[in-house]
Amino acid sequence: MYAVVLIKGKQYRVEEGQEVSVDKMHSKEGSNITFDKVLAVKTTDKYLFGVEAANATIDVKVVEHFRDDKVEVQKYKKRKRYKRTLGHKQQLTRLKIEKINITGATKKTAAKKEEKEKKTPTATAKKTKTATKQTKKAPDKKKTISKKK
Repeated sequence: MYAVVLIKGKQYRVEEGQEVSVDKMHSKEGSNITFDKVLAVKTTDKYLFGVEAANATIDVKVVEHFRDDKVEVQKYKKRKRYKRTLGHKQQLTRLKIEKINITGATKKTAAKKEEKEKKTPTATAKKTKTATKQTKKAPDKKKTISKKK
């Protein structure tokens, strides 16, 4: 089973037991966090999207805060004696995915489906509405006569 979750504006595909490196989060190492912005869930027998997946949650544990490898950026302009080298180390947080909870997702969606079935009008009501509508015809085109000289 896997899920697609939105963490700090980026989407990650996660599975239970997996470790994910995300942009630095202001949480202490060893603390537990729950993410509720789930975009999609794939179980062994079905896919959940939209409202069904939005009700799912993901429990994670903060493993560590660290800095990524250095990324070097070089600037160069030929014939101008201009050369610059810049570096950057991104601060990241490593998260361990402990559990993907979809229990609330399936219960809530089943209840919503039942409510929709109750609200939808019956087939006879739909037929009567369509029978009472009057059809409108397009207006006739005006004929223009051109005079030839």
